[in-house]
Amino acid sequence: MNACIWHITIAICGLLLLPLSGGAQTLQGAYSTDRQDIQIGEQVQVQVSVLHDAPAEFQFPDWKDQLKGFDLISVDSVRTASQEGRLVTSQMLVVTSFDSGTQVLPPLAIPMLAGGANSVDTIAVEEYPIEVTTVELGEQAEIKDVKEIREVPLPTWVIFAGIGILIALGLIGWGIYYLVTRPKPEAAPEPVEAKPAVPAHEIAMRKLAQLESKKLWQAGEVKEYYAEISEILRDYLERKFSIPALESVTHEIMDQARELPLTDKMRRHLKDTLEMADLAKFAKFTPSEQAHLDSMDIARYLVKETKKIDLSKPEPEETTEPETEPAA
Repeated sequence: MNACIWHITIAICGLLLLPLSGGAQTLQGAYSTDRQDIQIGEQVQVQVSVLHDAPAEFQFPDWKDQLKGFDLISVDSVRTASQEGRLVTSQMLVVTSFDSGTQVLPPLAIPMLAGGANSVDTIAVEEYPIEVTTVELGEQAEIKDVKEIREVPLPTWVIFAGIGILIALGLIGWGIYYLVTRPKPEAAPEPVEAKPAVPAHEIAMRKLAQLESKKLWQAGEVKEYYAEISEILRDYLERKFSIPALESVTHEIMDQARELPLTDKMRRHLKDTLEMADLAKFAKFTPSEQAHLDSMDIARYLVKETKKIDLSKPEPEETTEPETEPAA
């Protein structure tokens, strides 16, 4: 502390004695501080002053490049004030240091511009020591607990912003839940185009054509050939006249055929064809090749002649048909 007072006194005396040194303008620059001893990390105010008589412009240094051993906290702007009839131009700094020991503010050469651009002078500022001490640790000193973390209250706007965000998230979640779980309107079933029923005679004629194309009897499969002819005729009778022909034997079919508006010729051809098929299937009877052809022709004849019969209409009077055999 004594060293600090000593340096401040020297600086003030130097500045006060400047006017007595001669008639010409006397310039003097100096540092001054609010303290000269600081603990490590403490801040200290540093003022750099130039005492002069006439108005002048001074170029103070860029402190970031000047200070070594110190960290610059802040820099004020250059100010000029009147003091006891003279002018004092100064700049205030706040610095700190994290290096223990004697740290020195550097000597300066402050350029002065006065009386025109060609009149330049330099004001010297001597270096200035500052003593930086560390925290003394005593062996007998009490060990102190670590201080608790200080809680900083949240600003009001942060609280309201958080509430707003929670409300917005809640609304968004509710909207998504509603969109996912809401009952969806059932799609109207697509209209199904009703297909006209295929007449029984068309089905029968198509099956007979398919059977003929198989050429079963030509391949020696006579039994299979007559079995299919019998099944096609039975299926036709069941579809056309609604009689259980597929589940009936031949004589049962003929008993039911008596109730149908068939001619005697039709009944005789139907009976002969079904019995021929029964012999081929169950008695290992082998008809002639002409019989194979005739059976196919008779089956087509029966379908063709009976397809016109409509059981919903009154039965026409029975007429005598000429005894002609179906074309082979």
